[in-house]
Formats: sequence, structure tokens, C-alpha cells
Amino acid sequence: MKFSVVIPTLDRAPLLGNALRSALDQRDVDHEVLVSNNHSSDATEAVVRELSAPNLRYVETDRTLSMVDHWEFALEKAQGDWILILCDDDALVPDALARLSRVAEQHPDAEVMRYRKAIYCYDDGVERTGNYIRYKQASADRVRVVDSRRTLEGILGSLRGHGPRYLNCAVRRRLVERIRSRHGRAFWEWAPDISGGALLLAHTPSFLDLTRVLMLWGKNLGSYGSGSAADPAHLRRFLEQFDAFSGRLQYTGHPELLTVTNMVLDTLGRVREQLGGEWSGMRPDPAAVLPRLRDDLVNYLAHGHAACREPLEAIQRELEALPAAHPARPRRGKTLRKRLKSALRGAFPRLDRTRIIESPHAGEEFHDIYQAVKVFHRHELR
Repeated sequence: MKFSVVIPTLDRAPLLGNALRSALDQRDVDHEVLVSNNHSSDATEAVVRELSAPNLRYVETDRTLSMVDHWEFALEKAQGDWILILCDDDALVPDALARLSRVAEQHPDAEVMRYRKAIYCYDDGVERTGNYIRYKQASADRVRVVDSRRTLEGILGSLRGHGPRYLNCAVRRRLVERIRSRHGRAFWEWAPDISGGALLLAHTPSFLDLTRVLMLWGKNLGSYGSGSAADPAHLRRFLEQFDAFSGRLQYTGHPELLTVTNMVLDTLGRVREQLGGEWSGMRPDPAAVLPRLRDDLVNYLAHGHAACREPLEAIQRELEALPAAHPARPRRGKTLRKRLKSALRGAFPRLDRTRIIESPHAGEEFHDIYQAVKVFHRHELR
């Protein structure tokens, strides 16, 4: 059993070294680390050469590709039986692959293993305070089998559910090949993690969910997700890398609204079109989606983007009109449970499983994600 850790990168040499070192640190498991350079103009190749290792491979595109096409290119080059995609601002914990290998041996029919992540907040202004780790502590270290169809229904219908996204899971090569044989590719615009994850769910009956944190996910202004959540111009620049982008989205009820949530909705619309059949007729619940769009716009306003006030008011009017269109809300019981949990956490703070690790921790300082992931791992082993 061989694992491939695929690191797609573009002009991020200062960050790449940390992700690469965390992947090379994996022990007691057969694996390759594949760095795919999307025609970078910086010192990306030099970083890879400096960290040369027998299991390190390097490939490069002959021109700058869109993020989706680059992921497709990199995925095709991977040679392992199991494939993970690691962004150049993320990091794996030292025993991540060994843990996944043991789980795969215990579940030989599994094709997707989803694992948990901790957030490492870079000290670059993405939040008022940076250079810390935030995560939810699991109540137990366990593996459960999750129904893929129910998860996909929740994602397509209300953006609810924690499904696999390539960035938080290991995928069997045979499943990737099955998806490509049907659809011609594994990813679609705009967000490859969203489209790829939905296709994984559509083509396997279940996936394994590990409660163990196996990676640190980097939150920084340079990333497409965090950066776009703070600045709509950042999101527009991301979308403009695609030839298919005409300045508007296509599969949402608000094609002119450029927010992260709306981009996700549009991506899922493309997935529904590709899946066809019963999936093509599924539409997201406005009562679940509109609050997410509103929150995006409120966040943009908080970052000083005054032009978002008018679309925010329009979304707010749609929300206020919902009771007539949606007289019954079927998820009231679940909402009540969530409110009860929140109240209990407020009354008994120890019930809140959110944990923060700041630098220095136990006398150890960390100033980048590679140092942070080692501190996190030692903290978890205690």
C-alpha cells in the first residue's frame, strides 16, 4: 500500500518548504511526495531541490493553469494507491500517513478516509491575533462509517455536512479512475475541493470518518479561501484565472454576487449538472443559503467594502420574505439541540471542546506552520 501526498503550488516558495517538510517527515509507511509547480515565477524549484529526498518527485506545467486544471494535472501524476492533496500553506502531523495506513488495513473495502483538521492562523493580519492553533478536541479516537448519499444531499440542499474534499481525506486511486471514466475529470470550476468532494460522495456508498486531527489547515490572507472571505477583489482575481468566468456566476439565484458562499453554490450547481438524473433537479434551500450569503456580505462590510451594503440589504429583504414561502421548517428539532448544546457550553465551559494552542506552548515557540504542527503533535501525545 503506497500513499501519494500531492502538493500543488504557484508562486508560494516561502510557504512551500513548510508543507513539504511535513510531508517528508512521515515515517513507517511507503509514500511519495509529489510537488507540482504551476509554472511559478519564484524560487519554487530551488526549494524542492534543497529538500531533495528519494521519495520526493517534482513536476512542472508548461504554462500557468487554472487551479482546477492544475489539480487535475497533479492528480494524474500521482502514483500511489491512496492520494492526498496538501496545499502549500498546510501541514501534516508526523504520524498522519501511518495512522491512515492502519485504518486502511482495518477497512480494506474503504475508498475514502476523511480526517479532522486543526486551524493554524498565520500572523499576517488575517485575524487580529495570529500565530496560534485552534481545534476541536475529539471525545474519543474512533473511526465511523458515514453514508455518502445522505452527506451529499445535505451539502447540495443546504450546504450542511462535513464531507471529504481531497484536502481533508485520502482517496483510493481506483475511485479517482472510476470518476474520471464517467465524467472525464475529477474536478470542476470553481472550487476543486468542493466539486471533487461532491463527486467522491456521488460515486461511493460510504466513507470513513476519523475523529483524529491529522493536519493543520493554514488560514492566511494569501490563500484563496481566507483571502477571499476578507476581500471580494481577491475572490474576483481568483475567478478571473478561469476562461469560463465572464464576470458573473451561472448556477445560483444571485449570479452577480461574488462571495465565497455564492462561489461554492455555483460550483455545486455545476456538479449537479454533471451528475444529472435526480441530482440535477435538487435545489438549495433558501432558508439555509441566504443567511450564509448575508454573513459573507456582513464580513465584507466589516473589512471596509462599502459597496456590499446594497446587495446586503437585498439579501436581507429576501430573508424577511421567507416565512411566507417557507411556512414550515423541518429542522427545528436539530436547531433546538444545537441551542441546547450552546447553552450548556456557556453554563459549563469545560464542555466546550474548542482548544487554543498559543506560542510559546510549554516553553516551545512556533513561528510557522511546520513548527506549529510539531508542537501540536507533541501536545496531543501527552
